[in-house]
Amino acid sequence: MADEQWSPVLSCRTGNSKAESLGGEAAIVAARMILSTHGIIAVKGLGGFHLVCNAQSSLAIARLRQIKARPDKPLAVMFRDIETLQRECQISDLAISLLASPIKPVVILERHTASTLPRLLAPGLDTIGVILPYAPLHPLLFSQDLDALVATSANRSGEPTIYEDAKAHDRLGPYVDGVLTHGQEIVQPLDDSVLYCMAHINPGNKKSEGQLESEPILIRRSRGYVPSPLSLAQPLGQVIMGCGSDVKASFCLGQGKLAFPSPYLGNLENPETLDRYRSTLARYQEFLHLEPTVVAHDLNPAHISSQIIAATDLAGQTKIPIQHHHAHIAACMGENGISGPVIGIAYDGSGYGLDGKVWGGEILYCTPRDFQRLAHWENVPLPGNSRAIREPWRMALSYLKASFVESSQEHHPVQLSLANLPGATRKKATQLLDLWDRLEASWLTTSSMGRLFDGVAALLGLCFESSYTGQAAILLENAAWQFVRARGFDVISPYQVDRIAPSDTNSYGNGHPPISIPLTSLIQSIVHEQVRGMSIGEIAARFHRTIAQTTAEMARFFCQELRISTVALSGGVWQNQLLCHWTRMLLRQVGLDVIWHRQLSPGDECIGFGQVIIAGAKLQEGGVWGVPCCSSQGGYHQR
Repeated sequence: MADEQWSPVLSCRTGNSKAESLGGEAAIVAARMILSTHGIIAVKGLGGFHLVCNAQSSLAIARLRQIKARPDKPLAVMFRDIETLQRECQISDLAISLLASPIKPVVILERHTASTLPRLLAPGLDTIGVILPYAPLHPLLFSQDLDALVATSANRSGEPTIYEDAKAHDRLGPYVDGVLTHGQEIVQPLDDSVLYCMAHINPGNKKSEGQLESEPILIRRSRGYVPSPLSLAQPLGQVIMGCGSDVKASFCLGQGKLAFPSPYLGNLENPETLDRYRSTLARYQEFLHLEPTVVAHDLNPAHISSQIIAATDLAGQTKIPIQHHHAHIAACMGENGISGPVIGIAYDGSGYGLDGKVWGGEILYCTPRDFQRLAHWENVPLPGNSRAIREPWRMALSYLKASFVESSQEHHPVQLSLANLPGATRKKATQLLDLWDRLEASWLTTSSMGRLFDGVAALLGLCFESSYTGQAAILLENAAWQFVRARGFDVISPYQVDRIAPSDTNSYGNGHPPISIPLTSLIQSIVHEQVRGMSIGEIAARFHRTIAQTTAEMARFFCQELRISTVALSGGVWQNQLLCHWTRMLLRQVGLDVIWHRQLSPGDECIGFGQVIIAGAKLQEGGVWGVPCCSSQGGYHQR
């Protein structure tokens, strides 16, 4: 190779298990041989190591999943070129331009029905994450018999990506058949950026009011996007740090008219990820010459970002606690340069609520400084608390119990749903129901849209236990897309659910409690149609349409009452492209402006940016104390 720093070196095990080191062309020949015989190698790229194997080898993929302790999460596939990719996936011009851009992200695309790639790459899904070669070693790995390779981050589940040669040999060497490195040092580890880019059109290419806009949704912002700053509509008078969230952690540093979100860093519950967070923060402070004097953090005192980062690592700075969903909407506003009030739709898995409940299905009145909780989806118990996140069948039981009068009759919906559970899960569910009344007082309650998607996915038999974040909701969206692709957008009608007609409209902003959006009729409709034999895909599609329709109606009502014309969408649930499309379409049809994330993920990676914006607004307009804030009931009061 022209640059000796990029010259390949392969360490591999020989027939007698002794380590052998090969360089140059010999290293590449040996690496290809390993890949073509169902082997796995760790390959050093630009931001860290990938685990790489032949994407056509189910044997290699199954072994790789064991190494990563990742039984179901989709694996990205690196294709030799666009032509090879087009044989396997539906791809739009926009997706081609993204894949070929200098960013070189992973782009989630729909597979062709005749795709030859193993389903084991993305179990239960019709989509696959694809990427093109972007590091000097990548093109060298392909051969006549190798035109598609799995390329997934080299780390076990929950751990940060490995990027140092010594650690790669130490941690990966015993599990893989070779470690392929180069001499270029990686200064800042970075994961691949990920975008969701679908371009579905109704059957027969018929133009309709339901045709999907071909617009990507950013799932993970990292390599290629950082450290590029975002502009701030209101300049900051001090250096402010937003600590971000614990899950999908990403901090943000802001000064003057610019804010610098960090890359995706992972889950702070992992000690190595916390170390990576700290080292990345130190590096950002050094090369940006920014030393924060104000630290904004999540309102939840149990968060690592609040307990350790804000309270311990940055103990001497001014602290400003920020409510999770306000930060979501503020991030969306900031990204779109909006400083006036908006109706914010914050849909995600969980966030610490001012009333002690777990929020996540919120309709808010928001300014950069303050917010008011106008409405939320009905609160239900979170059976087992955090266990309900990993076991969606628990949420299915919770919604069933909240929507049907209990009965032991054999044909009662709760009993019918129990009968649909697999044996081991059915036993656990029966035991939980027997103990429900005794345990319920120890459980949190939640309005979470993420948990609602989980519960419906479990009701439909799509996912009873999640092995990766969002699995149940992703499978539910996939089922909905299957029906949409077969029948078109326009044939799908929402369920007839309870409509909200608030009467006391003059009390908003004066301590009026937020509206609770009922779920009983929606859950009952889903169960009754399931009993009648309606297809899973049609029920899933109608569920998506119902959530979009109800959301649009509520947003329209509050926009009219409060004389606001802009609706902001943020939260991890808006990574669902079908829900996002339908909601935006319905809001636009009634003349409202809709803003969403284009430069940041709508998930928790945007939280740090939102915290910076809110803290800056509070400091600018009278300081942290003495400004209006949101009460536990959702109305304003003076502190």
